[in-house]
Amino acid sequence: MSRHTIWAAYIDHRYGELCGDDSCTIGWDGPMNTYFFQSGAEVEDQGGMCRPFIWIGGSPNEFPNLDEFLVAIRNVFQSPDLEGLLETLETESQASQ
Repeated sequence: MSRHTIWAAYIDHRYGELCGDDSCTIGWDGPMNTYFFQSGAEVEDQGGMCRPFIWIGGSPNEFPNLDEFLVAIRNVFQSPDLEGLLETLETESQASQ
């Protein structure tokens, strides 16, 4: 699995506010065969467990193709860090296959 911490901006749909988050995670999960993005944390009601506020690519084979992943995230968040990582993410996914 590859993980990269990036800064991203997204709309917090709970409050309708633009949020900047410097601890987002983007990467490739080889065992699940998907690219993923996680941002923020929201406390769940039962047990006080936390889960990502935004989690894209949390299911097996959800986004095995980088182009499909990029289309899916296009309107979810923006990050100046993303462009510099695209080649790295693609290389990491190919190395795990």
